[in-house]
Amino acid sequence: MIFLSGLSLMSMFLLLPHDVKADNITATGVNCKTNSGIPGVSNSACVDQSYTIVNGSPLDPLYKTNLSGTAPGFLPTPAGPSGAFWVAQKGDVQFGDPVNDWRVTFVTPAGTGNITVTGTMAAEGSVAVALNGFGNFGGPQSLTQLGNFSVTVAAGTTNTLDFIFTGCISYPSCSSSNEPVFGLLVDPSWSLALPGAPLDTIPESVLFADAGIAPNSAVPEPASLLLLGAGLLGVLGTARLKTLV
Repeated sequence: MIFLSGLSLMSMFLLLPHDVKADNITATGVNCKTNSGIPGVSNSACVDQSYTIVNGSPLDPLYKTNLSGTAPGFLPTPAGPSGAFWVAQKGDVQFGDPVNDWRVTFVTPAGTGNITVTGTMAAEGSVAVALNGFGNFGGPQSLTQLGNFSVTVAAGTTNTLDFIFTGCISYPSCSSSNEPVFGLLVDPSWSLALPGAPLDTIPESVLFADAGIAPNSAVPEPASLLLLGAGLLGVLGTARLKTLV
């Protein structure tokens, strides 16, 4: 009995560190510093210290900003479990490089193994999520409600979490009103991956090349269309023969 109780206590000790709030990853806009701000740009006096721009135009800092009430309408801030704020490049709408890659770095204990990062986010258009260079497509996101994301990969000690997006619903034309909107609101956390959970294996370079938008697998290739057409003709021919008989 004493031995079993000891095993139970040891198991609890091993599990508890991975269930507490310390496993949260910094949310957007909650870790920033005051500076002189940008002349003529409101809410630009707070630079996010956790999220950086890996790719975008220009490579400016990300500023905490309250985009609520700005056309075409945004999720009120703070939002999410940790009270995340929007971050943006010098404001809510920026024109430039169409593909953005915004990154946050966090630390896990050595030898942690596979981890799953989950959370909520809001943005304009589709967003892809990559963890330590691999990830998946998060699908279309909204400016006015929180969406969910999840990605599972092997952890290091220092880990990078990337959000790849264009700020456009109609990419690559970006022709709709108020596009692109390079604003992002993210509230993530990590935990040990469940036993047997499949790892996400899409390379970050592929997610970036596709601008964070999942390829439309519903569109058949030309060869598939030919096979489908031949099959339909066969079915129609059989049905006609049965009718004649």
